[in-house]
Amino acid sequence: MKRILLAFFVAAILMTVVAVPALAAYGDSSGATIQILVPDVATPVVPKLYPRDVRETYTQNGSRMIVKTYDLNPDEAPGDIPRGNFDREGWHYELTEITRDGNTYTANFIGVPLDSGSASPAAAQSAPMNSMALTLIIAAAALLVGISLGYFSSKGRKK
Repeated sequence: MKRILLAFFVAAILMTVVAVPALAAYGDSSGATIQILVPDVATPVVPKLYPRDVRETYTQNGSRMIVKTYDLNPDEAPGDIPRGNFDREGWHYELTEITRDGNTYTANFIGVPLDSGSASPAAAQSAPMNSMALTLIIAAAALLVGISLGYFSSKGRKK
């Protein structure tokens, strides 16, 4: 019983030690305000049209090219063909042209390699760890240490 109480006491002290500087960092002396940091995540855009065929080739100057072929029905508009730039496998692709042959539209995207120092906007967004997450990690670590030391076993209990 003493070991269990000791483990909970150590976990409570660890959480207090981490929480007090975190509250002081917010500048609120009352400690009544809790702020939860949630990263902004863009809602993915679902395209109205999907390509019938996607091919990846290389151009004469060594860059990559992705060719997407769309077959449009009479009720579908060519304006619904996705025209946005995108990153894939270390390359940044930009739309260069859309050609038409009857109801078949072909979108050509030219790719250039991403710099080693830069990354795609989605990869560059990383949320900083806030104090609550850090507190939970330390509490979980204290719990695991307590379990590994046998503080939470039923072997020593009397029935």
